[in-house]
Amino acid sequence: MSTILSLILSSSANVLDAAFYALYILLIARLVMNFYVAGPGHPAVDFVYRATELVLLPIRQKLRLEPRVVDGSILLVFFSMIFIQGIVVGLLRNFSQWLAK
Repeated sequence: MSTILSLILSSSANVLDAAFYALYILLIARLVMNFYVAGPGHPAVDFVYRATELVLLPIRQKLRLEPRVVDGSILLVFFSMIFIQGIVVGLLRNFSQWLAK
């Protein structure tokens, strides 16, 4: 039973890790688009803005940040995600290894 739970936790850690990396890529794309894309219109640009706005808007509203050329909320979310990913994914992986023993 503990082996199955260990595999489930390990797989969950891998899925979360992939989700964090996908969001990293979207945030970096959004940061680059702030400099080079004049406005929405292309489907890829619209997708990146909609996908990242789900995470960025609550941060902007709570901290009352205004979007500028360098959006502070993007940087805040990016570095917070690094911290959260390290803790959550690390705990899941360590716990799954502990269960496997």
